Amino acid sequence: MHVIIFRPAQLKGSWLFNLLLRLDRFIYWFAPSLAMLVGAAGIALCFLAWQQQLILTGVGGTVLILMAAGITMLWSNYEWWLFKLSPQKGLNIPLK
Repeated sequence: MHVIIFRPAQLKGSWLFNLLLRLDRFIYWFAPSLAMLVGAAGIALCFLAWQQQLILTGVGGTVLILMAAGITMLWSNYEWWLFKLSPQKGLNIPLK
């Protein structure tokens, strides 16, 4: 009895393109809620920093807000990123 292991062909394109392809379902389903959670945590940290006069906590909150904005931009422009990072040879785009 032989076990046949399916190994997909090597994906073409850059490592970032391959990563985006592998994270496809995660980005579509979880990116909006992840962005909201990270953004809410960033706002809470910024508020805590303002109340307690803590500089580093404010910087951390700002970084979290920027991360939430980045996740939102990745989610909203996902198809554009895939098109721009895809290998340019062999595209099946009918041009007239």
